[in-house]
Amino acid sequence: MLKRVVGTLATVTVALVVLLAVEGFIALNGPGLPDRPALRLDRTFQVGGESNEPIRLAWLGDSTGAGIGASGAEAAVVTLVASELGRPVELRVLARSGARVGDVLAQQLPRLADVDADAVVVAVGGNDVTHLTSEDLFEAQYDLLLDTLARLPSSTIVSVGIGDFGTVPRIPQPLRALVAWRGRALDELIRKVTSRHDVAYVDLYGETGPVFAVDPGRYYAPDEFHPNDLGYRVWADAILEVLRPAIAG
Repeated sequence: MLKRVVGTLATVTVALVVLLAVEGFIALNGPGLPDRPALRLDRTFQVGGESNEPIRLAWLGDSTGAGIGASGAEAAVVTLVASELGRPVELRVLARSGARVGDVLAQQLPRLADVDADAVVVAVGGNDVTHLTSEDLFEAQYDLLLDTLARLPSSTIVSVGIGDFGTVPRIPQPLRALVAWRGRALDELIRKVTSRHDVAYVDLYGETGPVFAVDPGRYYAPDEFHPNDLGYRVWADAILEVLRPAIAG
């Protein structure tokens, strides 16, 4: 009898794992998601008046920083944030679609040497959630990232947490619940590492998750994975609440 129960549980477990794997593949690789490499915003432009010296703002991260989901450059979260800091801004976007923390370390961080940034926004972690980066590796890489950024002269660092994966329409249940749980776990690690380095942290989950949860269809792009213009507007407001005082201080 015990052997039969164990066998049944093993069968159910394997079936569930297979189901989640299939759901995950369809959700993350099916039609509707942008081809990689996706839209890039790796450019420099002036935002604001000309009376004061512009602040040099660098943005590191993934597809959300690269503008995926927005209808155009003006609706991207990076542009919304830079244009509303209340001062001239020279924005340099190094974010790339599909990037994980390890990619930021290896590919984006070295390019900061050419930027001479006054402030750096780090917004990465979502792809580490969906690609199953281990918690130990994620924490170690994020810690190394912030440690390296802290060595830059005169740079303000702001770290953006991970949004609520539990609101993402593209990911079906029960996979969505598991991805949301992983997202919270990695977000807590971001909060932990930023506290350790005394870096400003944007609680994207707490500040924007409840808004997205009320009506996900209103805030997600047609791919049902990335925020749309309105969703990025909500994100920008949360980021500005932390970035403005961090730069002013």
